[in-house]
Amino acid sequence: MDKEDFGTPRFRRNAFWLSAVIVGLCAVVAASKLKEEVPTDRIASVQRLVEQFEAVALFGEYGADRKLSHVEKWTKPIRVSFEEGTLPQHREMVRNQSDQLSRLTDIKIEILISPEKSAGVVFRFPKRTEMRAVLAEYERDKKMLDRLMVEGICVAITWSDPDSGELLEGVSVIPHDIELDYLKECVLEEFTQLYGVHNDSELIHPSVFANEDTQNHQLTLNDKIIVRTLYDERISPGMKRAEALAMARIVITELVAKVKAEGESALYQR
Repeated sequence: MDKEDFGTPRFRRNAFWLSAVIVGLCAVVAASKLKEEVPTDRIASVQRLVEQFEAVALFGEYGADRKLSHVEKWTKPIRVSFEEGTLPQHREMVRNQSDQLSRLTDIKIEILISPEKSAGVVFRFPKRTEMRAVLAEYERDKKMLDRLMVEGICVAITWSDPDSGELLEGVSVIPHDIELDYLKECVLEEFTQLYGVHNDSELIHPSVFANEDTQNHQLTLNDKIIVRTLYDERISPGMKRAEALAMARIVITELVAKVKAEGESALYQR
């Protein structure tokens, strides 16, 4: 299937030097709410978690259709490949995040040794000076390219079936010549967002989805609840926005109770 048949690609960016204008691009639902500071080992309120779910899973970061009408998520195992020449340490950064994401989502991840065209997700680690040329392979609109180059350091793109909402392919483009802490943060955020949590949000801090938090190397407890909620079997790809939000509230309420009773292990599906 050609990518033209997959529907509109979703773009996301990871930016560590945001101006006030760019911060204003956070999800519409977050614009009128104050951020909530929550320790990494503490759970936010159910209401705030539902708002966070809406902000990151039902909004995209770019384009006129930022307010998504339905859920997008993977349903099949993900085969992860790397561009030829990717350094071992960059492969290891991706591998280090894959196990936790697989356990949260119940989506099997296969890390491929050599580049394969059949891979569902590809990681590319060019030089910063090569970013525009690499992104131009996926985005032809000059204005969008200009925006991506101005607003962010790292970019993730997904393609989904416009009818079913199933995610089909993804690519993450991360410059390898940035500070190590930023590089690790990029890998974590972009890999996580490739799962269908498309947008950034300032509703909860710290969080991998918050642009002000620049050196997150692991998902916080609240981040894990959001990802796990999206991959609950009761929330299906293509589920309409209102129905998904209603179900998310039920799922989040249950997960919060389980985590409080059993600990973080209650979030893992594998």
